Amino acid sequence: LAVPSYILSGDTLPLIISFTPDTIGFLSGSLVINHNALGSPDSVQLSGYGTNAIFGLSTETLNFGNVDVYRTKKDSVFVTNSGNESFFISAITTTDTVFRSDVNNAAVPPGQTMIIPMRFTPIDTGGVRGDIIFRHTANGSPDTLRVLGKGLLAIYTANRTEIDFGTVT
Repeated sequence: LAVPSYILSGDTLPLIISFTPDTIGFLSGSLVINHNALGSPDSVQLSGYGTNAIFGLSTETLNFGNVDVYRTKKDSVFVTNSGNESFFISAITTTDTVFRSDVNNAAVPPGQTMIIPMRFTPIDTGGVRGDIIFRHTANGSPDTLRVLGKGLLAIYTANRTEIDFGTVT
């Protein structure tokens, strides 16, 4: 709405008002319209309820430690909603395919915690770092979980130098 605006007799002027709360709970206020017609000013009472979903991770870093190459180690991270409105996880992606989540999307109600299983399957020896990226409908999306692990070359040894299979037919 451009100010000042002129309205001819019998005309209307649409007024668009948006509500973007920055706090949780009931909020109210007034819109005051000053004009040059009889009865100025006019006011309109406004109210709304601010809601908020709050995404939280149980840790900033998940370290899988040492894992034999081509073996899989499982661990979990907890996602919590400490707000008063549900949020939806729309995607869980990774910057390195050796790390992955068993969950792709999920809804987390207010006050609830969800276990998100994670996996690390190294394909080479050495340390690996990556990020698990959570895209969701809560404020501050996306959120990132740092993941670490180290691939080891599995070395197996036998206790015996000779094995007797006996007679084989």
